[in-house]
Amino acid sequence: MNTGNDFSELAAMLDWVMTNGMTVANLNAGTKSVLPLNRTVIAENDDAVIVGWSVMRRSENEPKTWAFTSLIVHPDFRHKGIGSALIDDVTAHAKSIGITELKSRVKDSEPAWLAWAESKGFKVDRQQFRSSV
Repeated sequence: MNTGNDFSELAAMLDWVMTNGMTVANLNAGTKSVLPLNRTVIAENDDAVIVGWSVMRRSENEPKTWAFTSLIVHPDFRHKGIGSALIDDVTAHAKSIGITELKSRVKDSEPAWLAWAESKGFKVDRQQFRSSV
């Protein structure tokens, strides 16, 4: 991954899909974070355009058999197997290093994302709500 060019493209895609202020600085900070597990994978189409992204992380305070994962596929490239390939990669890597429990987050405003995660074996463990005044 070319952190200069790829991070600009990746940050733009993630910011557009997640709508929460993803920046190149955020991505740089994430990759430079000293964690026992900090793995990022990008998916590109045939034109070398970034169309998907996954991360798997675990802090030093978490059990070695546990990890957090997240993945995003650009809406224009969904339903083409990219998300399935990314989650298959995550689960295969997790299994290869002894991780038996993966956790993730799904926005309540994205029921299709939840349905997809459940189709991959994830289940709701808890719900969190954000509120603001």
